[in-house]
Amino acid sequence: MINRTVSLSIAFAMVIACGCQRAKQVADNGETVPSQDQQASDTVADVGELTAQLESDDPRTRALAARTLGAGGDKSVAESIAKLVGDEDSTVRRAAIAALQQLQPDDEMIVPLMTKMLGDADPHIVALATHSLAESGPDIVPAMITAMDDEQTVYWAI
Repeated sequence: MINRTVSLSIAFAMVIACGCQRAKQVADNGETVPSQDQQASDTVADVGELTAQLESDDPRTRALAARTLGAGGDKSVAESIAKLVGDEDSTVRRAAIAALQQLQPDDEMIVPLMTKMLGDADPHIVALATHSLAESGPDIVPAMITAMDDEQTVYWAI
């Protein structure tokens, strides 16, 4: 299962990094290029497979899927990734927060999640949540003032 997720992640990264080079190679070799509809269908399938991996029993698989989906930039997966913010594994929680930062969902979603994470036992998560909230703009000031009552949050936020 992990090999499949890693393969999808590597393939996705290669598509992003090498898309232009591959297009040139296809043109040079006279290969047939899939239609845009087929490419879109393949991408949706990959996103669907990665989204399913968010529910894996293996925390490394969940974290990798979250990171990969975050890097993909498809905001439609933000709610699925947001569920991992409360995961029992801190690595998964960190990956979910980082993915959400990349996706930049609406403040209505991110602010309550990150405000809740200010009380997390993992200082890395507190720092990520604080930075994520800081990027939300001036509407977050009341929540940040409340968070300043917690010494641990203040310590890790600085």
